Amino acid sequence: MTRPRSMVILALMGLVLLSAASAQAAPAIIDVLVDGTGSMRTPDFKKANEAVIEFIDAIYARSQRRGGELADFISVNYWGSDKDYDGTRFINGSDLERLLKLAVWVNSKQHPKYGNTHTYSAIAKALLEVRDFEQKLPVSGDTYYKFIVVITDGQDNDRNTQIKKQVRANFPNQYIHLFVIGVGSAADVSEFRGVADLVQNINSFDRLTAAMLAVLDRM
Repeated sequence: MTRPRSMVILALMGLVLLSAASAQAAPAIIDVLVDGTGSMRTPDFKKANEAVIEFIDAIYARSQRRGGELADFISVNYWGSDKDYDGTRFINGSDLERLLKLAVWVNSKQHPKYGNTHTYSAIAKALLEVRDFEQKLPVSGDTYYKFIVVITDGQDNDRNTQIKKQVRANFPNQYIHLFVIGVGSAADVSEFRGVADLVQNINSFDRLTAAMLAVLDRM
């Protein structure tokens, strides 16, 4: 059942107790990519959004230990083909007002039902986003870890071999860490092994929140 918007906001405003590991983690720039293709059922799309909201909540909680420039930054984007990409600018993880707006936007996001699953194109766009944002920060980019988190229920069907070569040439690296989460029996993300720092398959969107919070513990 989809959580009412009022409950979403209340959940986001509530502080979450941080583990010792989270409290000591370095600040991060995190770009979350959510599969918006038509293969994803609308109920699963809503569950994905709920998981993203829980992830935003956790980002806010751990950013309270820092605040200002040293908080985490998060962006959420929905993708499909190389022309389908809709999302937000990076938001400071300690900025409650903007995070609330982000949570409301994610909660109200309608399934775009994009036609293709061009995972590599989405990763390439996120890579540029993270680099551009890092260059605008008033502190050294080395201060932050950088992460791209991909959520998909299918498999890449992009025929643009050039994009694939570029992504494979850039990952894995010590600059930006790539995590890919495949959800459901139709999700095939095995080709990202050797490219991503983490490739994980889970059988249901009901498990996505736990998977994303586990990913956060690695950041």
